[in-house]
Amino acid sequence: GRITGRVDSSPSSGIQRSQLAVRSDAIRARSLGRVVVIDPIELVATVSSDRGQIKAERFNWKSAFGTAVGQGDLRSGNADIEIDFGRLTSMLRPIVQISETTLAGAARGTIQWNASRDNVWRLSGRGSASDLLITLPSGQILKRPSMTGEIEAEGRWGGQSLDELTRADVTLASSGLDLHAELVQAVPRPSVTIPMPIRVRGKGRMETIAETLGPWLPQELHDVAGGFSVSARGEVSTATQRLTSAAIELTQPKAGYGNRFFSQPRVKVHFDGDYLVPSGDFHARSLTVAGDAFSVAAQGVSTREEIDLEVKWRAKLERLQGCLLY
Repeated sequence: GRITGRVDSSPSSGIQRSQLAVRSDAIRARSLGRVVVIDPIELVATVSSDRGQIKAERFNWKSAFGTAVGQGDLRSGNADIEIDFGRLTSMLRPIVQISETTLAGAARGTIQWNASRDNVWRLSGRGSASDLLITLPSGQILKRPSMTGEIEAEGRWGGQSLDELTRADVTLASSGLDLHAELVQAVPRPSVTIPMPIRVRGKGRMETIAETLGPWLPQELHDVAGGFSVSARGEVSTATQRLTSAAIELTQPKAGYGNRFFSQPRVKVHFDGDYLVPSGDFHARSLTVAGDAFSVAAQGVSTREEIDLEVKWRAKLERLQGCLLY
């Protein structure tokens, strides 16, 4: 294949300004015996440097699998992005060894950020995705016909980077699912590895949750239905996720497990403690599950090294018999 590039650079009023243009034909190669084809790419950008501060005055990236248009630096800027996950996945598979996972669908979004003269940094954005489809190596499928999301954030700008993230709100909506997450405490020097304390509220249909989490649910579980609402607190980072409290209410829940079916008018779940993902370590100061036919209370510790739990339960047998069907 062929790649061509051109750079024009010249100083103007103390500012070094460069214009960059890179274009490629389809690039063909082999990786571990497999054919690799990288679609044509075009990148055009104008970049300026003022006393060491780098800023993209304009950039425009185009390819068959996506586009991005915008301008700015860490202090302020904006971008519009579109991605075709199917074409991107098929192109990257021979290069980065992404096993047999298949990703399809398209997404688009816009984002803008700015730091004011009083060093208040603000970010806002919105996006949407359609026909999302993820096929795991096991053959299990995750799919959502459409999703929309919005994000707003504020922080304290330190001149070169964000000194503190003071507020963040994320909203995610899909058919049968509405979630809202917010930062509950300011985070100094934020990064993806630093735990973010968040509160999550949501409501929707259990059918949507079962469809989304299907690959991780027991195979014997089926025909899940009903409504739900949830309020939870915890910490999130790329290293670990930690749940510290949760209140869940299920309305008219129904589910099949094997050849048995379970239904209740209402079930409430309250949790206070620590649950770590992905380790699965569990420490419950209080865990209660209350329904029309039964109730359960538990506290204690469950880890890979030890289990020390105390469980109390109570059931009304005539109601329990009515909620279990064969």
